[in-house]
Amino acid sequence: MPVVCLLSFAAMSAEAQCWRVAEIKGFSSRASEGYTLSADGFTGREFEITVHNRGGSVSPSSLKCDRSSPVSLLCIDSKSGKVTVETWVIDEVAGRVLHTKSITGYGIHDGGNLFVGKVLGKCRGR
Repeated sequence: MPVVCLLSFAAMSAEAQCWRVAEIKGFSSRASEGYTLSADGFTGREFEITVHNRGGSVSPSSLKCDRSSPVSLLCIDSKSGKVTVETWVIDEVAGRVLHTKSITGYGIHDGGNLFVGKVLGKCRGR
């Protein structure tokens, strides 16, 4: 029986997981505002978070993402001293997505975000 359980777990972890998320709200802090916290969010936007053994992706986004766990991604873009780092974590039990973002090298746009959103369900067709 232990062999069957291990094989089942290996098969499950090899499959891509994909979630649709929206209603993402929280706080941001920007250099242009003296890094004070202010309410912010992605109004009317939906994202797809895909995690698989080789990495993952966030759609829409052009950042390169790496899998940090079966339910989380670390996404980075770094060019010419401009750096963006994002994390996306799915809490399946609570039905929530956690999102952080740090930006540097963009002058007045430098700063960060801490957002929480709602998991709408699995991606369509998967």
